[in-house]
Amino acid sequence: MRLHRLVLVSLIVVAVLAQGASTKPPARNFQAPRMTGAQEVPPRPSQAHGVAVFNLSPDGTKLRFHLVVTRIRNVVGAHIHSGAVGVNGPIVFGMFAAPEGGGPHNGLLAQGVVVRGVTPLPPTLGAALSNAERFDALIALMRSGNSYVNVHTNDGVAPINTGPGDFPGGEIRAQVVGHP
Repeated sequence: MRLHRLVLVSLIVVAVLAQGASTKPPARNFQAPRMTGAQEVPPRPSQAHGVAVFNLSPDGTKLRFHLVVTRIRNVVGAHIHSGAVGVNGPIVFGMFAAPEGGGPHNGLLAQGVVVRGVTPLPPTLGAALSNAERFDALIALMRSGNSYVNVHTNDGVAPINTGPGDFPGGEIRAQVVGHP
């Protein structure tokens, strides 16, 4: 009887521990680490790289971001896109915009705060959704691993895609990954 009780208690303890171990808190911190041209679709020959870091407030209403790039020139835009690794997708949030031919850039490119229900988000997150619901969809997309950040360049001289500093479709990219 005593052995039976010991086995039963052991099984309960293992079940409780297993349940606790499999229940992770949802990610509040995200990053697009080591953005490179090799991760673009198609890959780009570029020495540029960057990193984007995101932090969701504890109450889930504000998403702060910082985007740092190095060895890049003529940046015209930076966005979060919807898409898995190796797949191009639509823009879901614009982080930076500038005119063509802006010259070299090293360091902080963009920073800001996206506020739930306040910051406008594009209909690509759901045309029928309210802006607050689009914010929630953005966070869910980032948590799913099916979003990426890329930085677009353009020297303003035709033709396009002639080399670093002239990739309007994106010069560097990395998937967004989440951490609790």
